[in-house]
Amino acid sequence: MKTEKTFKIFHIIAWLVCIGILVNAGGVIITYLVSVKNPEASKDLYKGMNFYSLYLSSFGHYSAIVIYKTLLLLLQAYVAFLMATFLKTLNLKQPFSFNILTLLKKINHSILILWGIALIHNVHLTFLEKTQGYISVLISSDFVLLSGVIFILTTIFKRGIELQQENELTV
Repeated sequence: MKTEKTFKIFHIIAWLVCIGILVNAGGVIITYLVSVKNPEASKDLYKGMNFYSLYLSSFGHYSAIVIYKTLLLLLQAYVAFLMATFLKTLNLKQPFSFNILTLLKKINHSILILWGIALIHNVHLTFLEKTQGYISVLISSDFVLLSGVIFILTTIFKRGIELQQENELTV
């Protein structure tokens, strides 16, 4: 019973995280759209990030960086949504199901895509640092480790489903 309450609390937290990240993504998108007409808005794009000098030197690079940030936020919100769905769907009495396996695979793939976008973002920013002297903060690449952990869990759940099906056949 204690575990079920903990899962319900995590379910609520996952939804709150999803909504919070979506609000942040919306803020970035709205600020970007405002900055198209008013470059001053790029001085405080997102949580104090100042892209004003990048905007003035190259609107294309500025737009690309904003697109990376927006995609990262939207994918993070999607992962939080998948986690909320996972926690709602998980049945502790019979945890090994195809729905859970599918959700774990989606979470794993989404995190791998997050890592790929973060990698592209970091390469682009490193290029801007070397060519234009733009100083920036790179995004952590810890997504690969998290994806590996989710992959291991997915493999365990897949094997659990196989064993469960074998037991159903023998009964």
